[in-house]
Amino acid sequence: MIEFSNDFLYDNFYDSISTNCELFHKIFSFIRCITSTDIPVLIDGETGMWKPSIAQVIHKSSKRKHGDFLIVDCSNPDENALEIELFGHEQEVPYHHTIRKIGKLEQTHGGSILLDEVGMTPSAIQARLLQVIQNQEIYRVGGTNVVSIDVRIIATTSESLESAVKLGRFREDLFYRIAVFPIHIPPLRTSRRDIKFLADYFLKVIAKKTDKPIIGISDDAMKLLIDYDWPGNIKEMKEVIEYAVNVEKYSKIQSKSLPKEIHPEQKVKPALQFGNLEDKIIPLEEIEKQALIHAMKLTDNNIQIAAKALGINRATVYRKLDKYNLLIKH
Repeated sequence: MIEFSNDFLYDNFYDSISTNCELFHKIFSFIRCITSTDIPVLIDGETGMWKPSIAQVIHKSSKRKHGDFLIVDCSNPDENALEIELFGHEQEVPYHHTIRKIGKLEQTHGGSILLDEVGMTPSAIQARLLQVIQNQEIYRVGGTNVVSIDVRIIATTSESLESAVKLGRFREDLFYRIAVFPIHIPPLRTSRRDIKFLADYFLKVIAKKTDKPIIGISDDAMKLLIDYDWPGNIKEMKEVIEYAVNVEKYSKIQSKSLPKEIHPEQKVKPALQFGNLEDKIIPLEEIEKQALIHAMKLTDNNIQIAAKALGINRATVYRKLDKYNLLIKH
C-alpha cells in the first residue's frame, strides 16, 4: 500500500483511483515503471494538479521510502536564501570553530528531494544543481570541502521547460538531466469524466471530517461542476466542495451552495476598448493579445500577479506570451 500526504486525505485513495479515475490511473501506471530505479523525474502540469503529492508517491513507492522526502520551493525570489536552503552554509569563526547550517540536499542523504517549480531557479543555482546530479556532491555556501550525498532528484514545473530552454532562461544540459523520466499531468478540464468521481470523493471525506450529514451532490450542481473549466484544477475543486459542504443545509449539495464563480451566468468579464467597432470585427487572438499586454503593463510585468488577475495559471501566461512573441528575450 502506498502512503499519501494530506492532499490525498484517506489511505485507500490509491485503490479507489486505480479503478475509478482515468487520469490518476495513467499516472500511477507510469510510476510503477520506476519503482526500482533512482532516475530523476520531471513532473509537469498546471498549478493545482497535486504535483508535489505525486512526487511524494514516487518517493514512497521507491527503495528510498524509509529515507527523508524534503521539498524546496525554487521560485523563492531570494537567491541567496534559496542557495543556502539547498546547499547549506558554513563560516569560520574565531578560535578555530566553524558554524554550519546543513542544507536540504545534505539532509535528504539516502532519500529524495523535490525541486518544486524548478523552472524558476536562478541561473547560478542551475549550474550548481547540474553538478549535484552529475557528481552527487556539493559545496556548502562559504565552504571549501566536498560533501558527498546520495539523493534522488524529483522536479516539478507549471511552465514549459522546453520553452524556457529556447528563451535561455533554463539550462539545456540541466533540463535533459532532470527530465530523464517525464510525467505529464493533464489539467482537470481535459478529464471531465473524472470530475464526478473526484467531487464525490471530496464530498465523502470533507462531510465526514466536518460531521455533516451530506450524502451526495444534486444533478444540477453536478452538471455545473462538470461544465466548469477548473482553472485551479483539483486544488480548486477541493476548496469548492469544502465551501459547499460548510454552507449546505440539505442532505445533498445544491447548485446555490456552490461558489459564484462556478455559475456561468455570474461571470462578468470586462470588455476591451478598441474604439469604434461598428465597421470592423476584432479577431479573438488580437483581443487575447491586448489583454495580456494590458495585464503585464498594469502589474509591471509580474507574471504571477497577471495570471491571477486574468483568471489563468502562470504556465498559461508564459505560453501565451511566448505565442504572441511578448516575452523579453535576453
